[in-house]
Amino acid sequence: MKRASVDCMDDIKLPIFNFDIEFEGEKREAGTLTYRAWRGAVFRRDNYECQICHRTFPAEELEAHHIKPFSVAPELQFFVDNGLTLCHSCHVKTDSYGRGAKALKRSENGNAGK
Repeated sequence: MKRASVDCMDDIKLPIFNFDIEFEGEKREAGTLTYRAWRGAVFRRDNYECQICHRTFPAEELEAHHIKPFSVAPELQFFVDNGLTLCHSCHVKTDSYGRGAKALKRSENGNAGK
């Protein structure tokens, strides 16, 4: 899997995946340099096109969707292959959007409905 990276001034690519940082939820990491680099890499790979409705949008109108949510697979959080470019309308329809990610984690752990 390809990891997002940040271009340094001297053209050195640094991996920006950090297993040592634990987040309470995706909202907390949304402003970090690591998250922004991952998000940008996903958008560039998908040519700024929603992968469901196939419409093109400016970056500020797109959302980076985690295929495997952070709550289910935190080790995949910043892997570009775990991201998908979606517009907001399509993103809210995914099973793991918002609180759906917690329900998905419960169902994968055999605790559905709790």
